[in-house]
Amino acid sequence: MHEKGRDWTKEAERFISDRYSLICNQPISIRPPLHDLEAQYFLRGFEAGFFSIDQSGYVQSTMLPGPSGKNTKQKMMQLTWRVPRGWTLFREGVCQLATVSSLILRYGWRKEDISLEPTKREFKGLAYGVDILIRDGSSQRICGEVKRDRSEFRRLVEGFRHCCREGSEHQKGQCKFHRNHSKYEFCKEFKPDYFFAVAPGEQICFKMAGLNIEQELPDLIYRDARV
Repeated sequence: MHEKGRDWTKEAERFISDRYSLICNQPISIRPPLHDLEAQYFLRGFEAGFFSIDQSGYVQSTMLPGPSGKNTKQKMMQLTWRVPRGWTLFREGVCQLATVSSLILRYGWRKEDISLEPTKREFKGLAYGVDILIRDGSSQRICGEVKRDRSEFRRLVEGFRHCCREGSEHQKGQCKFHRNHSKYEFCKEFKPDYFFAVAPGEQICFKMAGLNIEQELPDLIYRDARV
């Protein structure tokens, strides 16, 4: 389902537009535009059955937490929702789905080892601290955060470096990057071997030694290449 010659970006734009029009019956603006690899892995993940999108715009996937309360479907991630001026696309969510699909199809991780949107059932006050967790049954732990665009990505990366330099004693109220400080707090609790950040067309992976950055890698980590 991923033959050469497909125009992934145009296909993904059409796919999102068609799903969007079913829900809200109005044109959609995808901002920022889809990146080619993002579009490819978003579609390939959908075609592989890693996720589906129901008629209300909710993503259904075994990588998301199960339904809560009396719900019969998952309502953790909604790609479209109503705002005062109409409807909007959850742009970050598209990139999240593309990222987990690439982790499986390109980087070799198993779908069963990936969790999207970890909740308070597991992490209590640190719920939603990161977007993606990878745990493959070994001692290795990986977590990551997805942003909707390059500017948010750069703020996240700069903030994470800052928090690692400042150390574990500095608090959110004292942090000049307080909006992203929760990512550092999550790492303090989760103790990952790697923390990664992704946005459309952007990615970086930090190899961690405790709460110190040991190495910065320009690519995400392959399952069979961990050191």
